[in-house]
Amino acid sequence: MDTSEDHKSLKNKGSEHCPEESVAVRPKMEATTPQNSGKAAEKTPAKPCDIEIYEKKIRLLEKQRMDVLEVNKQWDIQWNSMRSQSEQKITDLRQRLAESQKTVLELEAEREQRQRDYDKKLLKQREYQEKEIQRRLNRALEEALNLHTPSSSQQPPGQSNFADAANNLKKQELLTQIAVLKEQV
Repeated sequence: MDTSEDHKSLKNKGSEHCPEESVAVRPKMEATTPQNSGKAAEKTPAKPCDIEIYEKKIRLLEKQRMDVLEVNKQWDIQWNSMRSQSEQKITDLRQRLAESQKTVLELEAEREQRQRDYDKKLLKQREYQEKEIQRRLNRALEEALNLHTPSSSQQPPGQSNFADAANNLKKQELLTQIAVLKEQV
């Protein structure tokens, strides 16, 4: 809506109803009667064409006011819509964040439980291996003691040196095996 065009059309319409108000006539009247112009303005009551012009201006301003109110109403509706949409988005994002955090906590707890189970399994395997090594060491020690205890009186006199050398060799092998097994523990 162009108010300047409406204003021009109102001026033109007003001057049609009141020819004495036209721009071309006014300077001629002032030029012919310069003394009477001040007195004429004081004595002249409001002309009907002035009232029509003001009524048209009032109607135009009321129309503009209604247009502004309508635009304001539409803007208010749009603003409320945008605000509710953004609030809904914020609510949705907060829910997604809470769900994601809950999922992360659950996965973390699950991972920690798997780690504890794996650690327990490794500990049991270690304990089993240590027991097995201890059992083998005990058996090897027992065999070493059993080999070392045979009496020399049962053997013939010529074989005692040979038997002692063989026993010493076996004893050295057993001690080496025991040392290796201890290092594995």
